Amino acid sequence: MIIEDNGIIISIRKFGERSRIVSCLLQSQGIQNGIIRASNKKYSDGLQPGNMVYARWQARISEHLGQYTTLEVTHSIVAVHHNRIALYVLNAVISLLKELLMPHDPAPELYQAMKRLLHVLDEDIARILQQYVAFELDLLQHLGRPLELGICAATGSVDDLEFVSPKSGRAVSKSAGSPYSDRLLRLPTFMRTVSADALAKEQVLPNIQEIIDGLTLTKYFLQRYLLEHYGKKIPEARNILISKLEITQE
Repeated sequence: MIIEDNGIIISIRKFGERSRIVSCLLQSQGIQNGIIRASNKKYSDGLQPGNMVYARWQARISEHLGQYTTLEVTHSIVAVHHNRIALYVLNAVISLLKELLMPHDPAPELYQAMKRLLHVLDEDIARILQQYVAFELDLLQHLGRPLELGICAATGSVDDLEFVSPKSGRAVSKSAGSPYSDRLLRLPTFMRTVSADALAKEQVLPNIQEIIDGLTLTKYFLQRYLLEHYGKKIPEARNILISKLEITQE
């Protein structure tokens, strides 16, 4: 079996003395693991998590580990190493994918969300963080726990949205939710939109505190409805990102 696809390197680990096992998020195949042999020196310099690649994977059958015979870099994140927040974001994304995505589960929308994020890692911090929040919304959508933030679940109104139900993940307006505010989650202004895609394209950028509030919201659903199901906790890399953002607010 041969797979040729665009992908993003998620992780690299040693295999034997000199070979590596590379995990890629492929555009049409999802997470695909494969060995890259020590003799394949042509692609060794591109083995960097976050690099976008053209990948060629082959094995006798799809369930086998297989090997990558081609990992040609199409977009490098080398410039990101000069931006600490961008690095923290990249580490947070990768840690969530490693914890929550199963191999061979097609996730084309997540591939596109991560691709958008990678292409802005050298831009303004607010733009990077906006794309990261959109990525987490796409991740929740893919894993079956979507947030519906553009319309009030109680009244159908699209105005004055202020809360989110911790049970349904749906927005609630101020008028409908105020009597129950102690049982509802806060909805940041910049997230009052119909979709992660719309958020990713929004030109008015949120401030750092709004981003922290947004990530507090997505964290609740990631932890409560996804990670806890597998007996896991929010990855430390994501916690580090939040702590670094909080420091900038002091």
